Amino acid sequence: MNIHSIVAIALSVLFAAPPAFATGPAGRDRMHVGATARTPAAWTRFCKQYRDDCLVQPSAAATTVTLTPDRRQELDVVNRVFNRLIEPVSDLEQYGMVEVWNYAPNRKGDCEDYVLEKRRRLIELGWPAASLLITVVYDKKNSGHAVLTVVTDQGDLVLDNVNDDMLPWWNSGFTFLWRQSAADPNVWVDLERTIGRPELYTATARR
Repeated sequence: MNIHSIVAIALSVLFAAPPAFATGPAGRDRMHVGATARTPAAWTRFCKQYRDDCLVQPSAAATTVTLTPDRRQELDVVNRVFNRLIEPVSDLEQYGMVEVWNYAPNRKGDCEDYVLEKRRRLIELGWPAASLLITVVYDKKNSGHAVLTVVTDQGDLVLDNVNDDMLPWWNSGFTFLWRQSAADPNVWVDLERTIGRPELYTATARR
């Protein structure tokens, strides 16, 4: 049984709907997007191997998903299932290279591999690719990390391989560096090192 069959079975089980998310201060539930940034070299290499997964989708204009209870449940289940199915292994250990973005066919990978698997599965479930943005951050230890940002009508949500709970970006504790553009997955935009901590977020909103 492959990884996607397991996920499909998990999604068929009835789960209690996750609680609704709190909204960010001053209505700023979405991250501020700045100028165009340099595209990560690892993404460029990934696209050479998986060209179809890097194409601009016809539905690119549909960048915001209405987060119904069913949709919220799908996000929650996909996040939790892949966090358990994939064994964390560094690129150096698995490929002998420092930075490789790939899927996890052998159920091993690092943070980008979790993100790519979750993104692919959500697209299979009907989520628009334009709402599923690979995002590069500094984690709480100031180490480079990748998460999946999901753009919804309840704000930008973060799916992370080290946390089963979906979090609003502004309550994630991450420092946001850059992410894919919703209009084109091959264009990346600067997030201006915005810090996702509610006390700082609130202080900024009060200025």
